[in-house]
Amino acid sequence: GPPLPPTTRPTLSEPPALAQIGNDQVRLLLPRADYGYGIGYFQRRIDGEWQTVAALPRMSRLVVRGPDGEPDEHLVYAASARTVDSPEAVAPEMLVRTLELSGEVLDANGVNWRVVQTVRLRPSAEEFDISLQATPDAAAELLALDGPMVYAGEGAPDGTRRLDAIFPGLEWLVEGEHSSNSLDIATDHPDYIRYVPHPHMVTIPVMTARIQPPAGHGTVVAVSWDHLAPYYGEHNRPSAAFATPDRFNGRQAGLMGVFAPSLPEYIDPNQTVAHTPLRIAAAEPVTLAASVALLDAAT
Repeated sequence: GPPLPPTTRPTLSEPPALAQIGNDQVRLLLPRADYGYGIGYFQRRIDGEWQTVAALPRMSRLVVRGPDGEPDEHLVYAASARTVDSPEAVAPEMLVRTLELSGEVLDANGVNWRVVQTVRLRPSAEEFDISLQATPDAAAELLALDGPMVYAGEGAPDGTRRLDAIFPGLEWLVEGEHSSNSLDIATDHPDYIRYVPHPHMVTIPVMTARIQPPAGHGTVVAVSWDHLAPYYGEHNRPSAAFATPDRFNGRQAGLMGVFAPSLPEYIDPNQTVAHTPLRIAAAEPVTLAASVALLDAAT
């Protein structure tokens, strides 16, 4: 994968050059850039060596309706990263590691959003639980908020191939096939493009991609979420984006992730910005969560 800065001891004056959370099997590295934390690399230990298998493009994407009625988009990165300690009374084998990233965004309406991303990992787990919460300090009209967005295969060694990819109810792809293809559905069918589908089409809220490096075991990258968990008030069933490769954003890797608000009340199929804003009250958080698993493809 891309070179990463060395781990440094954090000081009060300067954030650490690398925020990270991991165990003996998997880890997530978030190097600090000039604009903050957000770009991250999921790695799995393969044959004793750490290998990048997926990436996070940023902490989030926030879009609100601006004062002129047009979308006001912000790519969100964190200004700070800290490890949250578990109670000392917990036995080491039960210790849950937690990494908290936090940042702020001032939108074009003068509303300040506090955005916090929490990553949790159990000692022997191969699955990260990621939650993102965005809270405005005044009433706002939300057009989009990205939860966890994962690019399977991004940053992996040269020559890595994507084998299967599955989005239950919508896609079952083998090596060489791209999503939203015409193998099983005509190009003039309204559901030919399945980039952001109606949530009722998702039979199981999980997405997977199996990637195979030139040497060693392959990895299944899986993103799962609770589609009935409310993300704001009583609103549930967040929108889900799946594209492998992600030709909609010009990326070779495969995109898997969730965002708000929902289809069809707010967002049209295959769009990532709402046609009708979701009204958010002051100090009321929008929360999106998903789990990212890095599994040995040989098991």
